Amino acid sequence: LIPQPAYHIPPTQLLFEGKIKEGIFGVVPFLFSPYYVISFAGRIIWFTVALLMLCGIWGLWRDGDRLNRSLIILFLIIFVYFSLIVFAVGLGIDGRQRYPIEPLVILFAVFGWKYLRNFMKRGMFLSP
Repeated sequence: LIPQPAYHIPPTQLLFEGKIKEGIFGVVPFLFSPYYVISFAGRIIWFTVALLMLCGIWGLWRDGDRLNRSLIILFLIIFVYFSLIVFAVGLGIDGRQRYPIEPLVILFAVFGWKYLRNFMKRGMFLSP
């Protein structure tokens, strides 16, 4: 769809070889190409979803009963398991191993959004 910038040597290979300066300066001319802009935007979106997921877990843990807390512990075990698989397989580069857990991540992100919205409506940020 969007062509990847053409390099003489891929920047990750230069970084693994210890040529950090060449790796960084080899990427700088391509930073505003659509490939990198979309890649950075996707990472920012997934970082935001991960933060909302953590807020959702915290909110359910804080306000939940024993059943909610036991479900959160089960979810955290599954999440850590899939995170270790993704980290071990491709250092988080390839997202296809993440697909089985994405519905749970989105679900807890929605809980986090709701928790933060209610938290701000109560005026907790304005109180000393």
